[in-house]
Amino acid sequence: MHDLILPIIILVVLAIIVAVFKNLIPIGKSKLPYEKQPALFTPAERSFLGVLEQAVGNQFRIMGKVRLGDIVKVKSGLDNKARQSAFNKIQSKHVDFIACDPNDLSIQFAVELDDKSHEREDRQDRDAFVDKVMDVAGIPIIHFQAKKAYVVQEVRDTLVAKLNPPEEKAPVTTAPIPKSIPAPVPVAVPVANTPPSPPQSANVSPKCPSCGAEMVRRKAKSGQNAGNEFWGCSQYPRCKGIMAIG
Repeated sequence: MHDLILPIIILVVLAIIVAVFKNLIPIGKSKLPYEKQPALFTPAERSFLGVLEQAVGNQFRIMGKVRLGDIVKVKSGLDNKARQSAFNKIQSKHVDFIACDPNDLSIQFAVELDDKSHEREDRQDRDAFVDKVMDVAGIPIIHFQAKKAYVVQEVRDTLVAKLNPPEEKAPVTTAPIPKSIPAPVPVAVPVANTPPSPPQSANVSPKCPSCGAEMVRRKAKSGQNAGNEFWGCSQYPRCKGIMAIG
């Protein structure tokens, strides 16, 4: 009888140890209910991203799938209830692409790619809310319709037009309008291996020192030279030649 008691005790102890380890297993990776997404972007988003990166060149760095709560924040001065309510409205939303300054990663503008799902009423309400939030925060947001193919120049032209509207039609905003794509810097910069151009009258259009085309008067919209006029090549953006107005 005593010979049977010891094996039974051992079996009971082993059963207890197994049960304890079984309860610990769910904290391991294999039991968590998650799996990897196939890709960060859909095929349509990935296709547009490639075109967008070509359109902005090295002037902006493009970020994708950015939470709205990482782009804007709730203003200070609200009570806890109002602050939490405002935050709840933005925490689960995101925008497709954010263009940042490559030097300091400051937010310059947002881009949304609208497919057929954006035709639904709930998506339209969501888009209207996001657009309003971005407008209040002073962040331009540009919408593009999803399609099978894109032309880089058309995307670039749309961005330039949206970010740099004519001055007489420019909306009132407390935030500076981001630089054009790509934007000429309104400072006279000699072109390599090209002799300096002779002084020009402010009323006579000089020739571009880069390509020889006629230049036109432009006005800088951002940066330390904002508001100053300069000569810009009429072939921009194919030619980025510029010259100070003497």
